[in-house]
Amino acid sequence: MLCQEVQNLYLKRKGITYEGRWWAMITYAPFNDYSSRLYSLELEQCHEDFVPEMLEVYGLQNEVSISELRKMGWRGRVLEPAPAVQLYTKQGDLFVD
Repeated sequence: MLCQEVQNLYLKRKGITYEGRWWAMITYAPFNDYSSRLYSLELEQCHEDFVPEMLEVYGLQNEVSISELRKMGWRGRVLEPAPAVQLYTKQGDLFVD
């Protein structure tokens, strides 16, 4: 028999500090097996600029778009890889020994 646990994950704005705005990934679960009351459990927190990476960690990168994050109040930067730039010329005059 295959046991699989289904969790509902929520993205939460934690607040603003002098370092910037912080976000967290939370879920609601019982504190122990004998309790029926659900508690908010924080799984991870990150700075606003790293929210897309946190979504990737939990496999949710295709569930929420950047425009939807903006509607939720996210003001982070989208960190895209920069293209490689060739720094030498064909004549080689930049690196003369």
